[in-house]
Amino acid sequence: MEMSYSGIAAIRHRPLTDQPGTPHSFFETSYTVEFTPTEEGPATEVVVATSQILHQHPNGLCIVTAGDALKPFLSKEAQIAKVEFCSSQGDGVEVTGGKRKKNRKMEKKISAGGQGPSDALALVTLTDGRTIQLNRCVLGDVLELNHRLADPLHSSLLLTDPLLDGYIAIIVPKGPFPPRHMKDVGKD
Repeated sequence: MEMSYSGIAAIRHRPLTDQPGTPHSFFETSYTVEFTPTEEGPATEVVVATSQILHQHPNGLCIVTAGDALKPFLSKEAQIAKVEFCSSQGDGVEVTGGKRKKNRKMEKKISAGGQGPSDALALVTLTDGRTIQLNRCVLGDVLELNHRLADPLHSSLLLTDPLLDGYIAIIVPKGPFPPRHMKDVGKD
């Protein structure tokens, strides 16, 4: 699991439970998940977002959001054209069988290049032709995808409400998040 999180840092946000209506009042902890930047290519290539927001519910579920990851790419000429999911609900979850089967199946997918925190969760195509990759942020199984984002009428939720209604997915993490070896810096 340690290799899965290489090149990723999680910066913990101080809980703001005294402010109703903020995402932090609904979650136990929120993190800015930062990815090691990759070199940007021509305008038609996929660009990976270098920072996203992840909320962790007291029950351990992780809610993956875009946060402000898309703002640097947007302009009057470049707005969200479409959102496509790269994962499916229940990927890695075996309906029958025990925990060991589920974990073995997930480990095989990780070693084959799937399910890792740096893997694509969604691709956001802009009207100027660029595509922005939003990552999973956490090692685990997708419990729920926010399919409203795939509807062009609701894709703007990624911008207008990226921390709540514009969430991308809910993931059941495999192991604790953040892992002990990962950089986890509290932010005040």
